[in-house]
Amino acid sequence: MAITLMRSARARGWVALAGLLVVDGVEELDRFASILEGAERMSDVASLLHSLRDAIMPAVAGDTEASRAHRAAMQLLRTVSALAMRRYEDSTRRWQEDTDAGARERALDAVRALDTVVSEVYFASGAFRGRDDEPHPNADQMTDLFDEIQGDLRDLVRYLPASAIHHVVEIAAANANARPTEAFLLIGDAVRAARAVGYETDSLAKDLVLGIVRTYLADRSGLFQGSTGSPRALQTALVTILDSFVAVGWPEARAMAYHLYEFLR
Repeated sequence: MAITLMRSARARGWVALAGLLVVDGVEELDRFASILEGAERMSDVASLLHSLRDAIMPAVAGDTEASRAHRAAMQLLRTVSALAMRRYEDSTRRWQEDTDAGARERALDAVRALDTVVSEVYFASGAFRGRDDEPHPNADQMTDLFDEIQGDLRDLVRYLPASAIHHVVEIAAANANARPTEAFLLIGDAVRAARAVGYETDSLAKDLVLGIVRTYLADRSGLFQGSTGSPRALQTALVTILDSFVAVGWPEARAMAYHLYEFLR
């Protein structure tokens, strides 16, 4: 199998390799990881990940073949993510120590690869509806994918550009009804990490995130009541979100923060 994978990567291209991994249900991706680790540009996997979009969507219950394809696709996504995060850390350290322009480009390339990972999850998640003739997950599939991927997204947010952060927030928002606590905590983590890339200065970010906060305060205020456990974590996330948008001068955020003490007491 190692020889087959090597030949596929070199001769047939990344997209063909993606098909091989999914169709054959490859469960151990160590060989693939070694191939990818040696790639000059990790962002070249974009076409591979795009070809897996349908497989990223969880299978309908009882579809054994689709379930096998989904497991392989998720393992491949996680392999790409882990390698890209490691390459970013290594390259950033070399760039800071040696002012190595090549290392800087490798770090940026790793970020582009992670941006692609999040983009494909976003389009498979149901957060983006698209055309009616395109496949869309049902409510159960959406929730299943969110349950499966939220931890991965939480690990990725500190490496992402603002556009990918926005996708993470949209994925969380799309699952706010089914998973209100987990969705809000993910948004809090995303906004905290996004300070490094100026996400909170964008009006689209402000409209989306503060709109979510407004809905939570109006319709799910009970989630924030309490001094331990989930309520405490949600309170911390709420303060983090509002602080981020207040700090850059959005009046809507300032007005919401003004009444926050009264709301939380």
